Parts: sequence; structure tokens; C-alpha cells
Amino acid sequence: PSASAAGHVGTWSVKLPGSQSVQLTLNDNRSFTWTATKQGKSSSFAGQYRMESGRLTLVRSSDLQQMAGSWTGQDASFTFKLDGATNSGLVFSRS
Repeated sequence: PSASAAGHVGTWSVKLPGSQSVQLTLNDNRSFTWTATKQGKSSSFAGQYRMESGRLTLVRSSDLQQMAGSWTGQDASFTFKLDGATNSGLVFSRS
């Protein structure tokens, strides 16, 4: 991976209110897995991602649905704010 790619590759997680969490794994081949857990039950999807100009776009393999937003962060954590979101975004930490 290039130097710019290496910083975001890895497994990231965020804890949410109500016994919820999200784990996001970004691989150096541009594939990803997103796993959401709520009260002990997990669901996940996978696909390809694109990282460019401070933006992260996730494209789900099953139906090509996109999640896109801004990526702000360093090596240990980042904030992913979806386009159109009214909240401050999800703050992921390296797992």
C-alpha cells in the first residue's frame, strides 16, 4: 500500500448508545467489512471502498448501495460523517 493508504488500513470500532457498536475493517486491497451489533446481534455487509481527498465511500457488494462522507482523523482515530447527516458523525478508534 502507498503511504497515504497505510494510515486508514486496519480494523476500527465505535461504541454507540443502547448496547450498539460498529466495527469497520478496511483492507489494503480496497475491500471492507462493516459489522453492526445491537444488543448482541450482529449484521454485516462487505464491498469495496474508495478513499480520496478526505472522503470515504463504501460500496456494498450485494446491491451497490453507497455510504459516503467525510473522513477526518489521524492514526489512532477518525470521524466518519455521512453526507447529509445532522449529527457530528461516528468517531472510530483503531481496534
